[in-house]
Amino acid sequence: MWGEVDTRAKQLRLFISSSFRFSYIAICCLALLHLLDKINVEKAVDYILSCKNHDGGFGCTPGGESHAGQIFCCVGALAVTGSLHRIDKDLLGWWLCERQVKSGGLNGRPEKLPDVCYSWWVLSSLIMIDRVHWINKERIAKFILDCKDIENGGISDRPDDACDAYHTLV
Repeated sequence: MWGEVDTRAKQLRLFISSSFRFSYIAICCLALLHLLDKINVEKAVDYILSCKNHDGGFGCTPGGESHAGQIFCCVGALAVTGSLHRIDKDLLGWWLCERQVKSGGLNGRPEKLPDVCYSWWVLSSLIMIDRVHWINKERIAKFILDCKDIENGGISDRPDDACDAYHTLV
């Protein structure tokens, strides 16, 4: 969709043609409705695991670069399907913790700037694999608080940038 490439949803046997983000949402919705039996969960999990990299992270496709947003979707889907035991949580936790930079914020990939939204994706993933205690919580809290606009409200992607609805609602 719009030129993006993401983990394909075809293994879900649903009418989802866009990205794994939508597949993650579909898995969550089916679980909430107690309808996960309507899809081949094992095939979906196997495909998600085929996108796991040697560094512990997940790419958008098999062999794709590990990316924090993609990791959240994959780890979330594995959590919902009861399949988290199939990953190396320590290796993935290491990759995620390496996202914390000097400012305290978290980035989505190596050598990228920290961002409030990536901080959310990484923190959420660390919580799901029970490794959030591996990062400096005081530094991440300071980074996020430094992104708020005290006068007008809202949160920006990083300190001193303009606030926007996306980063405020993350």
